[in-house]
Amino acid sequence: MLTSLLRVLVIYLSRLYTRQFSEDGKMQNHLLLKDFQSLVERNYSSLHDVASYASLLHLTPGYLTDLVKQQSGKTVLAHIHERITVEAKRRLLHTELSVKELADELGFREAAYFNRFFKRLTGITPVAYRTQIRKMYS
Repeated sequence: MLTSLLRVLVIYLSRLYTRQFSEDGKMQNHLLLKDFQSLVERNYSSLHDVASYASLLHLTPGYLTDLVKQQSGKTVLAHIHERITVEAKRRLLHTELSVKELADELGFREAAYFNRFFKRLTGITPVAYRTQIRKMYS
């Protein structure tokens, strides 16, 4: 409990310092957004939750969510899910990986969960997407 309270205090003091001594608070927030986007680009296949990215940026999940939403208009999860979906679509088109192999490479424990995730975001299953997109480009 003390560790958690100390962490909150350090985060609070860091924000206070940033507000007082940075020339432009908006520029600092923009840099944090770029850092977040860079982390998503590097870690989308292994990190799928807000707390992991917030921890890497030494922020609380709530503050990261507010900052990203304010700067980009999208939630943190929307950024993460969008990157995973783009990569899944790319691999479905350009590789012969099975859906199970693709799900594993993208950090999903089960192919069924990946199927539900993909269908929820795109409206179509990965196999149907592969068939449709390859028909379109052949």
